[in-house]
Amino acid sequence: MRNRYIGVTLLAALSFTAGQHIYSREMADDHDEVLQNEINQLKEELVAIKDTIDFQSSLTKTLENMKKQETVIFDKVSLNEGNAYDKTSGVFTAPSDGIYSFSWTILTKAGKYFVSEIVLNGQKVAYNNSDGRGHLGWPLSTSHANIKMKKGDKVWIRTKDTTGHYAHGDDWCCFSGIKL
Repeated sequence: MRNRYIGVTLLAALSFTAGQHIYSREMADDHDEVLQNEINQLKEELVAIKDTIDFQSSLTKTLENMKKQETVIFDKVSLNEGNAYDKTSGVFTAPSDGIYSFSWTILTKAGKYFVSEIVLNGQKVAYNNSDGRGHLGWPLSTSHANIKMKKGDKVWIRTKDTTGHYAHGDDWCCFSGIKL
C-alpha cells in the first residue's frame, strides 16, 4: 500500500510539474508575443522619426497684379526632405498624419501691398499682410501657422480676397514647413 501511495504521489507531482511546465511555456509564448509587439511599435516610431518632412522654397520671379485667391508658387526649392512640396503647383501634401509648422515671408515695395493667406484644403488658416502703401523702402512681413493634418491634406499660400499687387522675387519671398 505504501508503494502505491508513493507511486500515486509521484504521479501527481509529475503531472503537476508537467502542467506547470506547459503553463509556463504558454506564459513564455504570450510574453514573447507581447515583447515582439512592443519591438514592432518601437520600430514604427523610429521610422516615423527618421522620415523627416521638411521643405524650404522661395520665389524667383516678381509677382504683380495677381487675381483673387490665386496660388502663390514658390518655384525654387532648396530643401525638400520627404518630397512633400510641389514647386510646379506650390502645394504641400502631407505624407502622413501629424502637426506641421509653416511660415511664409512676403517682401513688397513702397506704394504696393500683398495680402496672402495659408489654406488647408482650400480653407483659410492664417493671413499675411505686407503693406508698403504710405511707406518708403521694402516692407517685409512673415506669418506662421501650426496645422494638424491628415495624410493627403494639402496646404498652400494664395492671395487673399484682394489681389496681390506686388511680391518681390529674387528669393526674397519664401515658404517653408516641417513636421513636428
